[in-house]
Amino acid sequence: MKAKHKRSKKYKIDWEWAKESTLDLLSQQQLEKAYGIHFDTCNVADDKTHAKSNCHGNPNCLIHLGEANWVSSARDVETAAYSEILENIIRQNDQFVGLRNLGATCYVNSLLQVWFFIPKFRNAIYNYQNELIADERIPINFLTDNKFNLMGLQEIISIENRNDDKLISNEITNEITKSSLATKFNSKSKQSLLNTLYENVPAFMGNQEQILSAFASICDYLQLVFAFLQFTKRRYIDPSPLISFLGLDTNQQQDVQEFCQLTMALLETTLSSQTDPKVRNTIQTLFQGEYSYITKCSSCDFISERKATFYELDLTVAGHSTLEKSFDDFFKKEKLDGSNQYYCEICQSKRDATRHIGIDFFPPVLNIQLLRFIYDRNTGQKKKLKSILHFPEVLDMAKYLRHESKNISCIYDIKAVLIHRGAGTQSGHYFAHIKEDESNSWHVFNDETVHQLSGKKLLIDEDSIESDDLSPSNKGSKPVKAGYHASRSAYMLVYTRRASEVECNRDIQEVFLPRSIVNIVSEDNLCLRRWIDSVEKQKINHLTTISSRVQLINRIYPSLFVNTDQSYEWISTEWLLSWLRKENSVSAIDNSSVLCNHKKLSPNLLSMVKRISQSSADELYTLFGGGPRLSKEDMCRQCVENICRKIQFDVKLNKDWMHIKSIGTEKFTAGDNSYWVGKESFRNWRGLAAREFKRNIEEHLSQDISGLVEEDAGSDIISTGTTNYDGFEFNQDLLCEEHGNITAVEKNRQIISETVWLLLKNYFPKATSYQVGSPICHHCEEVIKAKVKSGENSKALAMNEKKCLTKLYSNKSRPSVTDEGEYYILPLKFVRSWRNFIRQPLVNCRPQYIDLSDILCEHNQLPFDPLIDFDQEKKCYVNVTTEEWTDIIDHYKIRPGVCSQIKIIIKDKVCECYPSCCQICIDSLLEKRTLEVKTYSNAKIYISKEDPDGDKSTDSYQEETEKGSRKRNLTVISPLRRSKRCRRGEIAVKISSEETLRDLKLKVMTEFQVAPFDQHLSLNGYELSDSDSTLGNLGILPDCRLTLKIDLPGDIAEEMSQEPEAGFIGTGLVNFTS
Repeated sequence: MKAKHKRSKKYKIDWEWAKESTLDLLSQQQLEKAYGIHFDTCNVADDKTHAKSNCHGNPNCLIHLGEANWVSSARDVETAAYSEILENIIRQNDQFVGLRNLGATCYVNSLLQVWFFIPKFRNAIYNYQNELIADERIPINFLTDNKFNLMGLQEIISIENRNDDKLISNEITNEITKSSLATKFNSKSKQSLLNTLYENVPAFMGNQEQILSAFASICDYLQLVFAFLQFTKRRYIDPSPLISFLGLDTNQQQDVQEFCQLTMALLETTLSSQTDPKVRNTIQTLFQGEYSYITKCSSCDFISERKATFYELDLTVAGHSTLEKSFDDFFKKEKLDGSNQYYCEICQSKRDATRHIGIDFFPPVLNIQLLRFIYDRNTGQKKKLKSILHFPEVLDMAKYLRHESKNISCIYDIKAVLIHRGAGTQSGHYFAHIKEDESNSWHVFNDETVHQLSGKKLLIDEDSIESDDLSPSNKGSKPVKAGYHASRSAYMLVYTRRASEVECNRDIQEVFLPRSIVNIVSEDNLCLRRWIDSVEKQKINHLTTISSRVQLINRIYPSLFVNTDQSYEWISTEWLLSWLRKENSVSAIDNSSVLCNHKKLSPNLLSMVKRISQSSADELYTLFGGGPRLSKEDMCRQCVENICRKIQFDVKLNKDWMHIKSIGTEKFTAGDNSYWVGKESFRNWRGLAAREFKRNIEEHLSQDISGLVEEDAGSDIISTGTTNYDGFEFNQDLLCEEHGNITAVEKNRQIISETVWLLLKNYFPKATSYQVGSPICHHCEEVIKAKVKSGENSKALAMNEKKCLTKLYSNKSRPSVTDEGEYYILPLKFVRSWRNFIRQPLVNCRPQYIDLSDILCEHNQLPFDPLIDFDQEKKCYVNVTTEEWTDIIDHYKIRPGVCSQIKIIIKDKVCECYPSCCQICIDSLLEKRTLEVKTYSNAKIYISKEDPDGDKSTDSYQEETEKGSRKRNLTVISPLRRSKRCRRGEIAVKISSEETLRDLKLKVMTEFQVAPFDQHLSLNGYELSDSDSTLGNLGILPDCRLTLKIDLPGDIAEEMSQEPEAGFIGTGLVNFTS
């Protein structure tokens, strides 16, 4: 059971004794109580039961200040940091090298590792010669002992410009020393030191532009990657040069099977120009097999054959539990009958027949692609099959050959298993299990991380990120037969042919590397070696510094604790923390931040100091200096007395407040024993009294005692709140501001009893007493009477106008251009002001007049056309009937200087306006509204697979008469309004005008499960084709409707095998091989 911590609460000073104490007789014991001298002393022995942090407010708690880092394992932590950095950067003996994941390049890394561990392929890449460079060739056996260990590389290969080695090494050492010694030693010191060391790791030299400028083909880059994988001293390398050369997007996951096929095609093309036939035919020799399509006529038994080559076998996973069943499905006979009959050359007609595949020979490296990614016609996307497949360690392919092979072995051993974690091809993670030939052991290659599996068996689930793999050791799953493995995530199996001794001797060839490649690797290793030497040197210097610091702290820290009756001093907690948390240069002791106005230790800052023995204080001041030193005599008696005064004041304030509260808030009648008081003053009298007390203390003692005691310092001490009373005096609200007499506003004053007033008078002795009966300000009374009378008049006017103009007030039955007759127009600004007045006549002012210029344009004409129905929120006017207009002008005058009315006449379906419409302003308004509607965000559009509804709208209207005429055809035009209802079969999609058509298609893919390349979106019958254009520029406006036409796939599997995936279009893989 976990032990409970004894001291997990904050320490607080108990000020109960201060409520009844006499300030003139304040004892030494009470003074020490105020400074927490009596609090428990937390020793190192209490550490196991103590809280994990230092006790807040306890000056006697000296543990968990950072001392544990020095008393226990400071040197161990530092040593671990240096060891960790070396382990993370440096390649250990017999350890293989990882590849850095650049974002989403794990699929490339897994295949590169597999190809590297095929010796014949690796040697062929090494022997590749760049025809554009006359480079010296160095035998690889000079560089290795055939176990991937670097042998004397830096001694054999001369590197130029080495005179600055010592200078560079010193610069690295100085930089590491400067950074690491400045690191604070706390709970995060190890990570801080690691970050500092990582910043000084030498940059990888394999991606320098001046080195790569001579590289012209994928083989040059593979030489560089393979050379680093074999000879580098780094734990992992950066494949950026190769990725950049191929033009791959590092942030997009691609289909690894497609990448493998395209890369093999590119390598075959590149190697075809080599003069050495072994190098030139590497891809064909290692990876190419041959099979025949064999068709047999059922009538005459005639057999026709069509030969083809393959680099991999694509086996179906769906419906099969073992690899053998997948092979049987691959080689099974297919019946050709019915409409699929075969045309027989012998019979000279279509006949029933059978067709199957027969293998002529298998390649030395057999790549088996497991078709886990299949096309789902329902969603229009690929999906992953997670069915379990069992596959053997040893594969006998003899039974699949058409003819018996006598000289070539048909036994294949498992070489690599490539794993995919995730749901689909565009996501997830790839890594590989590879068997190394020399040690016959399995290794997991997971990007930068490479580790060897225990034993000689392949345990697929040992490095699993998900628990979806099975292996012989997996308990609770279906047993796996001996000699087999099982997985639900393996997507590629690599088998290598078991070679005879004759074949092994025949395949031995001398392998060379270009001198330029060797120079790059050697240069990088030498820089790394200098860095290692610098780290080791810094480690020694750093640990020496730490050792002396540990000795100092271990000698002084135990003496900090104060024993009973021992002399003591106060010291800043902040400085103690800096001293115990590993700063290289500790500053002088500074206690100035804990002093009060009397230049002594403030009792309110007790949480910022610790009490230590005087002997330890003497030693610390001798070593670090500083001050001022705070001894027992520096406890401030004056500050403690002021706190006591405040506590006693709060006790009295609380008692009086309870007494006033018990009397109640009853109103007293006028008489000799009642007084007027301001309501606001009476409601906040406690806060005002506390402020008055503070003023009195400051005036008499000339010191600032703000914040003398915490709000929770006593159980029954009242918190006066945090209201700001600056500029407000008690009973100030009782008087009118203008005349200084008792206010005539009754809601600002109330009557209290004489008893209550006398209590308040004790706190506010300067306040003037106003007995009930004192004269009220007659000036203010007259003003109030006038306001009341004016308000009554306003209410009467409002009631009368509302009665006359009820429909206008409620905004009902408004006339429009579709009605025959005439109507008038009022400014919306006036109508809103008028409605506010009718609603609250005592609060809102009555409009003075009607200003028709609020509607007219600068040309004194109508800036709009009544026939164009803009959105209601855009209108600046209200239509009124002739009767309403007559009533309005009876109550309100028209502002002079403009027209006397704005009138619309509808007669015989013709609209006539007075004054006339301003065509200039109307055109400008239409243009502005069109631009506004084209700039939008988070708007809805509607997409349907159905045919468009055929509704069309127009953005313009046809004038019947000349420009400026008042008469127009009665055709209401709504250029910017559309139906916002989602019809049956439609999907609403939110868009912004700045998004592109490509972005919209991705949203459509989410809604309709259709890939973008299968989508054809149309607007008003016209197909949208420019994927880079913004939706605003394409004319897609809010609430518009688009039509979606979908390309239905034909033979998807055949199409996918013929064309590269869209993700590789534009990369070097497609450009070089096309």
